[in-house]
Amino acid sequence: MKSQLASLKGLLAKEREKNTAQENYTSRENSKFMNILEREVENCKELILSIVRNDLDINTDNIRFHAVHRMGKVLPGTN
Repeated sequence: MKSQLASLKGLLAKEREKNTAQENYTSRENSKFMNILEREVENCKELILSIVRNDLDINTDNIRFHAVHRMGKVLPGTN
């Protein structure tokens, strides 16, 4: 039993390392925009493109998104 437990602990440690590496890899291409006023009806993709284009002065012609969405809860008074 003790040898099985030790073996499983080693396996768990390896899986944790692999999971951390995968999380780090997948977050490399993510961007997080904060403090953007939330509207009742909005198109998140167009909103971010507008910020990048107008506020950051970056050409958005070749920017492609896999997914764009809000994170977290809706704040009171924002919808």
